[in-house]
Amino acid sequence: MKVSFNQTSQINNFRPIVKNSVKEQSTVPVQSAETQKVPSSYYAAFCNVSFGARPDMNFLLEFSDKFKCAYTGRPLISKSKAKGVYQKLEKRPNAQSAINLLQHLQGYMHDVESTVFDILSDAPHKNKRDFQNILLELAPESLGQLKIKQFDILNSTNRLLPMLSEPVRQQVIAVRDEALTKMEDGTFGRKEPLEKIKAIKAKGKDLTQIIKIYRAWYGLPASSNDLNAFIVSYSKKSHLQIAKRLISSAVASVEHVKPHSRGGGSDLSNLILVSAQFNNARSSMPLWEFMMLNPNIDFAGNLQRYMDDVINEIHDKNSPFSGRGYYPEKIKEVIEKETNSSVVLDTDKLQLTRLQRREMSHLQKLGNVFRIIEK
Repeated sequence: MKVSFNQTSQINNFRPIVKNSVKEQSTVPVQSAETQKVPSSYYAAFCNVSFGARPDMNFLLEFSDKFKCAYTGRPLISKSKAKGVYQKLEKRPNAQSAINLLQHLQGYMHDVESTVFDILSDAPHKNKRDFQNILLELAPESLGQLKIKQFDILNSTNRLLPMLSEPVRQQVIAVRDEALTKMEDGTFGRKEPLEKIKAIKAKGKDLTQIIKIYRAWYGLPASSNDLNAFIVSYSKKSHLQIAKRLISSAVASVEHVKPHSRGGGSDLSNLILVSAQFNNARSSMPLWEFMMLNPNIDFAGNLQRYMDDVINEIHDKNSPFSGRGYYPEKIKEVIEKETNSSVVLDTDKLQLTRLQRREMSHLQKLGNVFRIIEK
C-alpha cells in the first residue's frame, strides 16, 4: 500500500519526541517494513518476506536466534526452523496433531495468534476436527462483533466532517459510505478506504483533518491485530494455512530502515531484523510515519535493546559480527535520519579493537565500491 500523503508540507513537520538512552526510554509509534517477494507455500499471510536474500540479508538472518525483533523486542523464529515446521504441518491433518507440533512455539506467537492457539487447544474433539472446522463454528459471532467495531471506527471521525471544506467533506463521506456498504455485504477490506483517504488532495486545515481521519481508520481491525478479524478471515482458509499463520507472524525477516523503494540500499548498514508481521505492516512507509501510526509500541526502547545485542555480538571475537564493527554507527545514523532525529540510539558501549577498526575500514571501503557498481 502506498502510504505517503500526496500533500506532505504539514505531515513532514511531525517530529515525535522520543528520548532514548541507557537510563531513559519512552514510547513512540514507529512502522516499517520493506516489501520482498514470497513463496505462498511458505507463508499463509505475510507475503512480503522472502526466503531468498542478498548476501548481507542472509548474513543478518543467521542471527535470528540471537536477536529479537528490532521493533517489538519479541523473539524471532528463524526461517530454517519455520520451513521445517511447515513441512511437518503438512503431515498433521487434524487439530490435535498440529497443536502437539506447535505448542512449544507458542512463546514466539504474537498476541492474536497466541489467543487463537489457546482457543484451538481448548476446542473439543480435536483429533476428529481441523483448525478450519473449529474457526467456522466461531465465525458468525465473530463477524457480528467485527462489524460493530468497524462501524464504530468508520463513524468515529464524523465529528471532523464539519471542519472540512465542502469538496473534501463530500469525498470523505463517499469513501466512508462505500466502506460501510461493503461492510454490510461482507466485502469490506481495510486497505481500500485507507488508500482512498490518503489519495484525497487537501491542504491547510483540510489536510490536518484528513490526517486525523487516516490515523483513526488505521485502527480498523485486521487479522494481525484483532481476534474477531482473524477468526472471520481464517475461517475461510485451509487447516494448513491457519496452522502456518500461527507462527508466520514471528518469522524473522530483513527490514530496510530506509525503504528500498525510496532509495535505501540492501547493504548491512541499512538492514535490521524484524518479524514478518511488522515487515509486512510497514511496507514502504517512512519510519517516522510508522511510528506515528503505532504509538503503543516502544520502538525507541526496543531499537536500543537491539543495538545493545548487536554490540555484544561484535565484542565476541568468535562471532562473524566481530568484523562488522561499523554496523552500529551506520544503523544509528540511518535510524536517526529516517525518524527526523526523534530516535537517538546510544552506541557508547561499542569498544573496537585495533584489528576490528582495520577490518571495519576495509569493509566500508569495499562496500562503497559495490554501491558504486550497483548504481
